[in-house]
Amino acid sequence: MYDNIGGEMKILSDCTAKNAACIFRYAEKRMARTAELAHIVCRKILSGSNADIMDVICTSDEAREEYISGKKALECDALTGLANENEAANLKRTLSLCDVLYFCREISRFGGKTYAAADAERWLSDGDIIQYPRAGDVKIAFVRGRQANDAFAEFARYIHGGAMPYGEESFVDVCQSVYSGIAEYGIIPVENSSDGRLASFYGMFEKFGLYIIMLCEVRSGDGESYTKFALCSRSVKALMADGEKTLHFRLTLDSPDGITALLYGGRYYGASLRRAEPIPVSAAGRENSFDISFCVDGADLAGFICCLKLEYPQFSTVGLYTSVKAGDGV
Repeated sequence: MYDNIGGEMKILSDCTAKNAACIFRYAEKRMARTAELAHIVCRKILSGSNADIMDVICTSDEAREEYISGKKALECDALTGLANENEAANLKRTLSLCDVLYFCREISRFGGKTYAAADAERWLSDGDIIQYPRAGDVKIAFVRGRQANDAFAEFARYIHGGAMPYGEESFVDVCQSVYSGIAEYGIIPVENSSDGRLASFYGMFEKFGLYIIMLCEVRSGDGESYTKFALCSRSVKALMADGEKTLHFRLTLDSPDGITALLYGGRYYGASLRRAEPIPVSAAGRENSFDISFCVDGADLAGFICCLKLEYPQFSTVGLYTSVKAGDGV
């Protein structure tokens, strides 16, 4: 009964290869139509203005309304035979996800502009980009201590012209000084080897509208325990340093299952997941909230941010930063 199994497999292999070729041809046609739809949505969003599409998307609620309206045109039914009707929902969900990711990428590329790092910083800042004082007049607020002093010395290496220390009595005072403009930057501990991530301090960033622009790990004298300090600012203005760049954000999903699509989306745009943790309801104030970090070196950052802004209205930036270790800048 197994005499012709090799011939049968060859026939099936040829058939599936032809089926795959047909699928890819139709996929290309669908992608072309999706790109056309993305360009129509962009023209509606811009309404004849010469504004940059990404700037408008990141600052306008009306842009998301046009996006949602346009996305409805991509909806389709997964028509299958009776033998595969139970797979219809899975097929539709997979196709819809691919449509959305490509749709957002094409929107971000409307106009053919090449973006720089400063553009991403502007998109991720809820307010205006802060204009800092001349070199030598920059102040960093922090609560003095041995490890905090080491973190200050490391951060100051990456600020043009250096920085002056500005001592405060509490971490709340540090955030208040940065928020009010007394200091340009602040230093806050965000993780240590004994307690892990310090959630309460992340809440302070959100409360005062601050962003992480660099992380510094400081080791104790024995080299075993550590504390990670964040350099925070009123706008997303990453400092230049060697090491991978991290996009760190929080968002709320409709259901826990939505995390799968989000993680796949990050990979689609070339970002590599570094951390994804649920945020307790007591801290987030709502269910299905997550704290997520991606390495975005070499990623399509415009496409990824476009997708995050349009698909996830509860998206909020924690920071865009490079991580260093005390002493690395020596």
